[in-house]
Amino acid sequence: MSLEDGLKPFHVIPKPLKSETHISDRLRLLLWIIKDKGEFWTGEYFRDIILTRNVFPFLKNEDNVIDPDEVIFVHDKALCMRANKTQHLLQENDVKFWSNDIWPGNSPDLNVAECIGSIIKDEVETKMPSETEYNRYHEDGLVKVKHMKSQHG
Repeated sequence: MSLEDGLKPFHVIPKPLKSETHISDRLRLLLWIIKDKGEFWTGEYFRDIILTRNVFPFLKNEDNVIDPDEVIFVHDKALCMRANKTQHLLQENDVKFWSNDIWPGNSPDLNVAECIGSIIKDEVETKMPSETEYNRYHEDGLVKVKHMKSQHG
């Protein structure tokens, strides 16, 4: 496969570095897995082929990353990446990663609507355990949610 066939990036991001040289080196040290346009990966294929045969060896090789202990695997929230089996496989292989509760809803650089939705959802969920069923749908509560939306967006 060639780069023209379509790229699916797997970003390997070490902690931020200070010097320009290290930053430019870091940009070259990305692992790219080539994916055919329109190709769908099952969770099993992703875990067995992509992670086990490609990503894990890449991350463990000190020639590829500045410090293997400082690497965080970042996924794009595709189903095969969000699967519990995938999350457990990453943990079992001692790969640090942003789990489903961190990424990407709380990341404003990906999807603004999703980020705002995540903020609102988190705020609402913190209030729900203390509310009675009556208060949950009371007009005052709904006004608060509307006010939170206007503050964040």
